[in-house]
Amino acid sequence: KLDTCIYVGDQTTYSAGGYVYEFRGSLSDLHQDLTTLRELQWIDKQTRAVLIQLNLYTPNIPMFTSVVILVEILSSSGIVPTASFKPFDVNGKQFLFYLKIKIIFTY
Repeated sequence: KLDTCIYVGDQTTYSAGGYVYEFRGSLSDLHQDLTTLRELQWIDKQTRAVLIQLNLYTPNIPMFTSVVILVEILSSSGIVPTASFKPFDVNGKQFLFYLKIKIIFTY
């Protein structure tokens, strides 16, 4: 089991655990990697959700953006995609507060 927090989706709550695949490279590499994961049956009929988390940094306006993309796969073969974007100003008080809270609750 992974040592992670739970994640609340639109359809259900997902507990800690699951598989991790670390993506690196360009967007086309990501697309190819997702295809490979499906071929290797990491994503199959029993998969209920695919969660993609990434952090972006924009150096010209020193800002981080935390991105969470969740695709919930319904038993009826439908999907429910959601995305969350949370920007943080590296020089702002909000970022320092968030960082302190994250450290306190992580350790």
